[in-house]
Amino acid sequence: MEVRLYFALLLACLLIPNFGLERFSFAESCSQALYDLMTRHTDRSQPPKLMSEMKVENENWLVETVRTSVDADPALALSSEGLRTYRENFKAALTEFDTQFRAGKVSGNLREVLKKQQTLQIRGAESKTNYTGTVRANGSSQIPGETPGQFRFESPVLRNQRISIPLKYGPYSLRYESMGPGPWTGPGRKLIPPPNLPGPFPDSKQTWELWFEEIANKARARGVDPREVMPKTINFRGDIVHTYPEAKYVELYLDRMAELMREIEGTVLGRPETSLGKTLELIADYYQVGINAHIFTSVNNSILMGQINYLLHYIGLRGVPHEHLDYLAMYKLPTDFRNIFIEAVRARNPGIRP
Repeated sequence: MEVRLYFALLLACLLIPNFGLERFSFAESCSQALYDLMTRHTDRSQPPKLMSEMKVENENWLVETVRTSVDADPALALSSEGLRTYRENFKAALTEFDTQFRAGKVSGNLREVLKKQQTLQIRGAESKTNYTGTVRANGSSQIPGETPGQFRFESPVLRNQRISIPLKYGPYSLRYESMGPGPWTGPGRKLIPPPNLPGPFPDSKQTWELWFEEIANKARARGVDPREVMPKTINFRGDIVHTYPEAKYVELYLDRMAELMREIEGTVLGRPETSLGKTLELIADYYQVGINAHIFTSVNNSILMGQINYLLHYIGLRGVPHEHLDYLAMYKLPTDFRNIFIEAVRARNPGIRP
């Protein structure tokens, strides 16, 4: 199918005369469509090239596994035991995703795939390592009540807790000093907000809901007020704080993620002619819903960034560094976050026109 479509597009591009702006735009569109088809990974029997390039010698891959350039330093990749553990577990988790995705089984088995990935990200392929992510605010890397591969709503300790994360400290906050002003967060460092997150943010005593209409519809179908299930951003005495949905509503988010993954599988595996822009929007939506679900108590972003960068490589693009995409996903409107994500992809892939 892909070969026939490729030659049909090639013939169209050659036959359309290049007269006038409209026809020039059509020729550009043809060229972009051909490029998109040629760079996509289409042999589902073999893993994409990324899976053989996950090595510390590959600086492009190092950049795609961490938030900051500090952690992408090749020398640090070799010397830091924490980063070595993280990346080994990262590879194990992504290998599981690759196997399931190429078989077209992620969407229909999303919960089990996520659980297996989280277990691998924490324990490693041989259950000999233990990576817990960034250090919590109290200086501990252990999360009481956490069992690898257990959703938040399945934990007897955590299922009744509300979880929040600071996005920005106010001018009178005491917490910033208590957590230290050193290098921004990463493996083994304290979890603090990224510097200079762009607004807008709620004014004093305001609460904003981040609205996902498809999830709102699922809540209505269960007789639940949709406002109860939405993540919220709050201005509390100048501090900007994001509050995740209660654990009992995580399943609504998992259901929506499965729907989006089904569309991604259909697009990436079955309809390579789908526009690049549409594919990137689906990936952005999947990531944003997953981040706001806060599915597990730890390593959520590591899992989801691994998945979306895998998908970017599958369609012939470089992946993106983690940076603060997850923070932006917590409070930016879905339409705005799509644009933010696409710009991040373009920054790593100059010349593409989604």
